Amino acid sequence: MFYRRNVSALSRLKTSELIALRAEYTRNASIYRSIKLGFMGLIGILFANLAKIVLETQAYDVSDKYSVLVLAVSLIIFVYFNVKEASSMVTAGIIHDLLSIRLSKTSTGKKKAK
Repeated sequence: MFYRRNVSALSRLKTSELIALRAEYTRNASIYRSIKLGFMGLIGILFANLAKIVLETQAYDVSDKYSVLVLAVSLIIFVYFNVKEASSMVTAGIIHDLLSIRLSKTSTGKKKAK
């Protein structure tokens, strides 16, 4: 339902506004992707550290429990930015489709003969 309202709101915008909005959503998706990659690296480092501790000592320390907490929070943040990136990409796709429809309507218009 949200996307139907979003499409109807987007279809009321001018073409120049749509182009600027599409660029903004594409930029946001790139930023979210970069943040996701950073958190993916952090998650990998934390998971490797925890696996090493568990395999070597098989005992948890207080700092290991904090490390598990940071790992869980990092996973939640990663999923959040994954959803934000997907939302931005979908909106950019919708805008691209609206621009394509407008272009096809403009280019197929019949010209009057003189």
